[in-house]
Amino acid sequence: MTDLLRVEGLWKRYPGFSLQGISFCVKPGRIMGLIGKNGAGKSTALKAVLNMVHPDSGTVTILGKDFFRHEKECKQKTGVVFGGIEYYPFKRLSAITAAARRFYPDWDQNSYEHYLRLFSLEEAKQMKTLSNGERVKYLLALALSHNAQLYLLDEPTSGLDPVSRDEILQIFPRLCRTGNAPFCFPPILPPIWTAAPMTLPTFRMAEFWKAAAKRNFSAPLNI
Repeated sequence: MTDLLRVEGLWKRYPGFSLQGISFCVKPGRIMGLIGKNGAGKSTALKAVLNMVHPDSGTVTILGKDFFRHEKECKQKTGVVFGGIEYYPFKRLSAITAAARRFYPDWDQNSYEHYLRLFSLEEAKQMKTLSNGERVKYLLALALSHNAQLYLLDEPTSGLDPVSRDEILQIFPRLCRTGNAPFCFPPILPPIWTAAPMTLPTFRMAEFWKAAAKRNFSAPLNI
């Protein structure tokens, strides 16, 4: 079975902080989440995987292809949600979507409209009028609407009310059943704990410390 994502020996050095040769893989049909304190390097790892910050060394393979040689193709098959992204505040959602979908040859308009209804989003609204939770929902709607096979999600339920949070969490097991894999930074626990097969590496001081299936993380973690 080909790994959807494989990272080997990824380094990124900053003054006073280094991402220290991390290696992991994400298999089809599984959810993977990182556990770690603020500042441990979880989001930096995600950005290095996506070449948003250029790693100093290491390899990233997505869907069996060298990511750095096939970056555009790999990104077209990856759904990404980052917290804190600011789109043009005065643009309507319809205009932002019209620009975004040009990047994805497998864009699925029916899926997009389905998620707009599910998340109660109105395309006529300007981005500046959305609440934090609505912005997260909109980013998820974009990420889920181009037939991605791998999803990289940085705090995907941040700012959501409990009802919306439950709606989002119900989506991830369905993605797993189709052979896709959500990769969450940090993992959304405990509601998703029993939702699907899950791997939980712990992240400490910018390096992987321990990784195992969720059944082995039943005791409190000392990280």
